[in-house]
Amino acid sequence: MTSIYYKSALCIVMLSVFSIECVLAQGHEYRQHYMRLNLIVNAACASCQFKFKESIDCELAVEVNSDIYIIEDVDIDEYGNKKNINGLCKVKRKAHIIGELKQNKISISKFSLMPYKKKKKLY
Repeated sequence: MTSIYYKSALCIVMLSVFSIECVLAQGHEYRQHYMRLNLIVNAACASCQFKFKESIDCELAVEVNSDIYIIEDVDIDEYGNKKNINGLCKVKRKAHIIGELKQNKISISKFSLMPYKKKKKLY
């Protein structure tokens, strides 16, 4: 009877050692995140509208899957007066983007703002 318990305890110890070795053999390598984008997203100023803490100045940012990403190599001033009544610092606007998401940065091959439509009140 004790040999059965001994064998089962030995199997559990061996399995746990094997699983720990498998985890340690993988190391601390992180997968590189990569995703192609062809989406209609919310676009606005990272600091004024999205309250993005990592952004100090007014930078163009988009919201993809509830996450905020700053657009690389694009100036927010290219898309009109940012402080205008329908500028990107005042309102979130819809935009069509085509590009790539790599390591929490988006590089854009196409960025076009949709025409601004003021939201209608439900009541």
